[in-house]
Amino acid sequence: MKLRRLRLLLLVPLAIGLEACPLGDAVQSVSSSTPMGDAIKMDEQGMWAVETIYNVPAQAYVSADTRGVLPANVKAIVRPWLIELRRLLLDVRAAYAIGDAATFNARIAAMQQLKARIMARLPAAN
Repeated sequence: MKLRRLRLLLLVPLAIGLEACPLGDAVQSVSSSTPMGDAIKMDEQGMWAVETIYNVPAQAYVSADTRGVLPANVKAIVRPWLIELRRLLLDVRAAYAIGDAATFNARIAAMQQLKARIMARLPAAN
């Protein structure tokens, strides 16, 4: 069951598509004649996807550590990266709250790169 849930969480950012819902679209929609509800929904889905960028590697780390399959040298490398990923998540939340699209998009890109590095180091969940 947990493996299915983990696979689902790995696919969620792909399904939502972070590039398809930047914060700037919601800001532009305020001055347009189109309904803003759709833009807000996309922003909320985008933020949910951003949360999964952090949650997936964090939960994979905890799971691997709990199962005892995470070597100490990998732990020493990955843990600081997870802390940095958390800091980036907090930056994204702050940028979202104040409407800073440039910082928002830059931090998401950094999060995606860091997530890829972390997941490459963690053992596969079987």
